[in-house]
Amino acid sequence: MEEKKDDISRRNYGIDMLRIISMIMIPILHVLGHGGILDATEQLSLKYNVAWFMEIAALCSTNVYGIISGYVGYGTSHRLSKLFYIYFQVLFYTVTTTIVFCIFRPNLISIDTLWQSIFNLKYNTYWYFTAYFFLYFFMPYLDKMVEKTDVKEARKLLIYIFIIFSIIPLFMLRDIMYTRIGYSFLWLMVLYIVGACIKKCESEITYSVDKRKYMSIYIICVIATLLIYLLLTGCGQKFDFVSVDKFKNSIIGYTSPTILICAIALVMIFKEMRFGDVIKKAVVFFAPLSFGVYLFHEEPLVRKVFMTGTFERYASYNVLVMAACVLFTAILIWFTGSIFDKIRKKIFKRWEIEKLCIWLEKNINIQNGRN
Repeated sequence: MEEKKDDISRRNYGIDMLRIISMIMIPILHVLGHGGILDATEQLSLKYNVAWFMEIAALCSTNVYGIISGYVGYGTSHRLSKLFYIYFQVLFYTVTTTIVFCIFRPNLISIDTLWQSIFNLKYNTYWYFTAYFFLYFFMPYLDKMVEKTDVKEARKLLIYIFIIFSIIPLFMLRDIMYTRIGYSFLWLMVLYIVGACIKKCESEITYSVDKRKYMSIYIICVIATLLIYLLLTGCGQKFDFVSVDKFKNSIIGYTSPTILICAIALVMIFKEMRFGDVIKKAVVFFAPLSFGVYLFHEEPLVRKVFMTGTFERYASYNVLVMAACVLFTAILIWFTGSIFDKIRKKIFKRWEIEKLCIWLEKNINIQNGRN
């Protein structure tokens, strides 16, 4: 939705910069994964190790988004008009893409494809959006829970979350909390609570953030995760143990303790960052377009045609060239997606979609949150 002047005055530019960086990290994951690079490199080779280093360094990006939702959402009103707007944004990408493919690649379109483009919630077209959509209705109640919790209890809650949702499932080698290693509504709710608790502690007590300490924590967790993953990969080559594969997959899941700590560390670093006017203007332009980048390149037809297996050839390049190509491609996807979403915003403004969303909210006569 269009930003109001008070929203801009209250803006945390560091958090918005982290949105941008995270939305570059997400295409890195998809270029390496969907693009076929991880599968095309020989296990434990230098290219394999570098590719997995980039993958693990970017893995926390989705967790970062979930934590940011709680951090910026805590203490605000959760209006249904905003949720309607996001839904129309998703619908715009799925329907528009399907229409374009109907014209230029009709062989890829079926009745199922048409239904999926319209009923994206039913078909879980974007897992993150589906989880976020239903989480939105619970946000006011999660806010109230955190609000009635004092700082000491909030910290205790964070410890319980870490142990129950991250540590225990990892060492039990079972998804006992049914978080699907992070691809779920439940995990997104957990991340929202983490972000809300961070915001509550920040608003009620004054404390200084040592950015170098948190950056060290992030780097240590990335390296530790990589070393464990490579060690388990080596063990998997010699011993055919199911438990090795389960632990290996869990350590690189969103619910992994090290991946969760990476996300929290980045939020702690960036929430305290300050920038000059030039950087602020760039942040104001690009940050609101971040979700559109995700919708743009993860649309199923786009992913199938333009992403799946497309970047496998990078694995045949020199290791430095391979890494540079992955980074350049991710930035190109981010920039292209941002431009597309800027065009989408202009179309929505002309069609007065925001006014339609406000009208829908008034007529449904429900306000999800505070006045």
